Amino acid sequence: MPIFSLLHQSVEHHSKVTPDHIAIDEGNRSISYLDLATAMQATASYLQTLEVKKNERIGLLNSNGIEACIGILGSLRAGSCYVPLNTTFPGKRLAAIIKDAEIKTIISSKQHLAKLVELTQETSDLKLNSLIILDASEEEIQFHNSFDTLSSCFRKIVGQETLKKSISLKPCSTAEDDLAYIMYTSGTTGTPKGVMISHKNVTSFLTWAVEYFSLTSQDRMSNHSDISFDLSVFDIFGAFYSGATLCPISQPGDFAFPANFIKVRKLTIWFSVPSVIGTLWKSGQLTEGAFSKYLRWAIFCGEALSPKYADLWITTHPKTSICNLYGPTEATIACTYHNVDIDSKFDPGEDVPIGLPIGDTEINILSDDLENLNSNKQIGKLTISGPQVSQGYWGRKELTDKVFISNEPSRFYDSGDLAYIDENSFIRFVGRKDTQIKIRGYRVELGDIENAIISHSIVNEVAVLFFDEPPSLLIATVTLQSQTKDRSNDAIEEDILEHCERLIPSYMVPNRIIFFPELPKNVNGKIDRNAIRETLRKNLK
Repeated sequence: MPIFSLLHQSVEHHSKVTPDHIAIDEGNRSISYLDLATAMQATASYLQTLEVKKNERIGLLNSNGIEACIGILGSLRAGSCYVPLNTTFPGKRLAAIIKDAEIKTIISSKQHLAKLVELTQETSDLKLNSLIILDASEEEIQFHNSFDTLSSCFRKIVGQETLKKSISLKPCSTAEDDLAYIMYTSGTTGTPKGVMISHKNVTSFLTWAVEYFSLTSQDRMSNHSDISFDLSVFDIFGAFYSGATLCPISQPGDFAFPANFIKVRKLTIWFSVPSVIGTLWKSGQLTEGAFSKYLRWAIFCGEALSPKYADLWITTHPKTSICNLYGPTEATIACTYHNVDIDSKFDPGEDVPIGLPIGDTEINILSDDLENLNSNKQIGKLTISGPQVSQGYWGRKELTDKVFISNEPSRFYDSGDLAYIDENSFIRFVGRKDTQIKIRGYRVELGDIENAIISHSIVNEVAVLFFDEPPSLLIATVTLQSQTKDRSNDAIEEDILEHCERLIPSYMVPNRIIFFPELPKNVNGKIDRNAIRETLRKNLK
């Protein structure tokens, strides 16, 4: 069944059965299921008056929250496909995405009018038609200082009055293989590439997730990830499919230090990248039982979950279940899972397993010549096949054919990740194939070195980078726990290097350790290795 049908039916059902139940709780404002259904229908109806076609891309320039969700639901209900546009991206990058996806209609809110002006000024050949401002009256729009600039780029700019008049909603003929969204990720050339995700792809993951995590209308789910990061799809779709309350994070402090947010909003489901655990621990917020009153699940994805972080969570919250998910955007949010229990034992030199395939997904570990390596702990490339695998990249047939490979009678996605199957039949993530380096003739995965360093009790975060231009340097950048302030950096560096020498071969021990107050993060909350590399280049000159 198309995902729009599941979401539409659920929102409609809850708007009638529990109309006052809160669908989205932003803290300072909220929206009920009845009002969400009304807004969804009005937005979809107006889009239909624009004669949007099947698979037509609708740009969503919104931060997490009510307007973003209305835009997503309205776009799907109209039979179109949404393309999230991150409000923190530079206008030039947003303009490149809009041009690549051939977006004609953008849905936004009044707080992002300045960003809209910025992106429209980056290029003169954007073929924009309509701009929908969900939370503004048309008088507000017309008297805003951006109106003249925007009206020169958009043929129509409409607000709340026009949407309220759009009440003639037509049936939607969306099929399972039609596009639900296109999520743009970084390309190796610096040009964003759009991952096409169908309704079938999302339905396959969501039906598994709702059942596995036992989501109900009594749950209160976090929304930590921006809508341009596909972890947000689980938050938003999972909440509305189960009739739960979605709690988007909007304040910058809550993204980095969400402890108070989790407690005040009484969250039952938390979903984020694992780096958040380190931040909570370093700031002293990961205390015993801090979230135990309500939190049922702590779910992590997007980065490797280190044994140290898993142990920290288990020790402080033994009654909160932990799940480690793995999955590239091309495999729709997550394609493997591992439930971490209180009795789990971890090898300090390895990350927590990424576990077992989700639903009907099939994972195979293959050699370069496609030989199956699913036994004997042989490391190979992790490939994914099944109903969650994307159709490919928008407008990039050559790139699609390179990594989405036909292998009769099936088709698989070559993730670019290295993995192996352990003695318990769990999949073990080793690292990215393209982060594998060669030192003194040895092939080395940087993740191995990072695991050794972060197992040290005073290390909070780590990112290891290799500079291969002469002289070759292996540099570890780390953040530390606050109790190390009475020790010199030289003493701490010596201590960590000695720790590494006990765990890894000498050729893998870093040449230098450089200390950061905080490692820079990208918009998805992941460690930004490119930013670290640029900082190091400047300092090493």
